[in-house]
Amino acid sequence: YNIVDQIFIANADYLGSYGNAANTVVFPLTVIALAVAVMIGDGCCAFVSISLGKQEAGTAKQSVGNAVVMTVISSLALTAVYLLFPGQIVALFGAANESAYYTQFAVRAFRTYLCMMIFACVNKACFIFLQAMGKAAASTALSMIREVIFGVGFALVLPLWFGLDGVLYSMPVSDLLDPQRIELGSWVPKPGGGFSENHEHRLYRSGDNLNQLHWKLSAKVGDLILREPMEPVRGAVLL
Repeated sequence: YNIVDQIFIANADYLGSYGNAANTVVFPLTVIALAVAVMIGDGCCAFVSISLGKQEAGTAKQSVGNAVVMTVISSLALTAVYLLFPGQIVALFGAANESAYYTQFAVRAFRTYLCMMIFACVNKACFIFLQAMGKAAASTALSMIREVIFGVGFALVLPLWFGLDGVLYSMPVSDLLDPQRIELGSWVPKPGGGFSENHEHRLYRSGDNLNQLHWKLSAKVGDLILREPMEPVRGAVLL
């Protein structure tokens, strides 16, 4: 979708190569923010996988939550810098000697492209978290929806209504609608462990959690049967 963006910007009557030059300043700064999210996600990924392997789903979910908070904080800090000081950042790349079109478009691109950077960073971290949870296929499919269907689609469609600004809107809108956050938010660890923990069945007792009822087995035997996760048994470590 970056290629599509550059084509639209280059063909704008009053921008041309100035618009492309301005865009090349914006995208590396986007990569910096995403790199921080990837760093946090990769660091958490291994710990989540280990926790799930030990059937400690609660610990894994807490780790993901902590990593998401760190991603949000870091992306908010970078977004604040990008949105508050776009002119100064552009000036670092020699904007003082360039056309006013270059400077004006660069500042506008900063404030539009990067206004949803927090979602872009969280989405990138979610992509890694979903892989660590054993949902590689879902993670890849949802990422392709964001990059291809949303990223390219909005870059082609939004300019029909908003002109050149539609190209700038395509990235934040795609980040806002990325479905990976929904998939990660729907993950509820089972109380007895991770995704592959063992269970035992017993008769339902008053006060039991109705969500753990095994309805298919209950219908078969004619009584309410509970599917109860078994807590993993660990031996004591002696030194």
